[in-house]
Amino acid sequence: MLIQNCTFETTMLKSILKIVFPVVVILLTGCWKTSINCECECNDSEQLVFQTGFNGTEISERTTYTDGFAGNDTLLLSDWSAFADNENIGEVYINYEDGDNSQRKATIEADPDDSNNPVLCFTINEPHIREGGHKKGRVNTLLTGTKCFRELYQTIRLKLHSDMAVLKQWDKSFDWLTLFECWNNSDLHHESKRFRISVGLIKPNEGAGNNVYFHVSATQWKTTRWDVVWEQTNENVPVTFGQWMNFELYIKEGDENNGRFFMALISDTGERQILFDVTDFTHHPSEKCPDGFTDFNPQKLYTSDDLINYMKDNEKKLSVYWDDWKLYVNKRP
Repeated sequence: MLIQNCTFETTMLKSILKIVFPVVVILLTGCWKTSINCECECNDSEQLVFQTGFNGTEISERTTYTDGFAGNDTLLLSDWSAFADNENIGEVYINYEDGDNSQRKATIEADPDDSNNPVLCFTINEPHIREGGHKKGRVNTLLTGTKCFRELYQTIRLKLHSDMAVLKQWDKSFDWLTLFECWNNSDLHHESKRFRISVGLIKPNEGAGNNVYFHVSATQWKTTRWDVVWEQTNENVPVTFGQWMNFELYIKEGDENNGRFFMALISDTGERQILFDVTDFTHHPSEKCPDGFTDFNPQKLYTSDDLINYMKDNEKKLSVYWDDWKLYVNKRP
């Protein structure tokens, strides 16, 4: 009788598992989907999508941890409401993730060099986002749910607050201070095969007096971590602080043979100094349906608690200024 009972229970267990196991698999994998724009038909003609010098721009609270843009510059295609209503733009807003205005804030304020020129300013005063055993800080513009951005191009002016030069005197190295970021498949949309390109500052060598440089990395999500696909540091052009820099940035979706990342500094006289020109993956290496860049941070200040606290302890301002932003699709450098 005992053997018969065991056989019966084993048979029942196998029957239950045949039903339950597929359901569990569906539940676990169904939350992640393929590229959201895979079936979209896109125009490949060059188009100016938006531009602003931040004249007439206002920032107001959108939710507890996000702010919204409003207003209109005197330039063509500079109305924030029309930008958000563009058929290829999902949403546009400022993301903080957590914290309050005393810890981080995006503002429109006067250019430190020209009181008549309003600019966008991102400031982090203290770490405000808990992540594991550490904290971090974030202020970024977020374009999310975009469509047909397979060739993304922007120009923008950027100034790192002069106080940030103290990072050169820090006795530590650092590898994380993000200024731009682009996502090809994003966890915001529960997409699989997530991939991102991050541009920021890096101080590769420990010790006071060492330079800070521009750095770009492409990373893919591997189960529990981000793995580097490719990266470059430009150690020929040390970062300058307290001065306006004109940036040109271009990303073309593609594989290791036709994907491209390009970034250059443009002088006031129009001369181009190339920082990066990389031919490599700009989507996940195993992506079967490349569908463009779904999320983009055209302006970003994102870094570690160590760096933020170093600035705070030295009573220095961690601020980045932005001006004269133009965003295109299908424009090439």
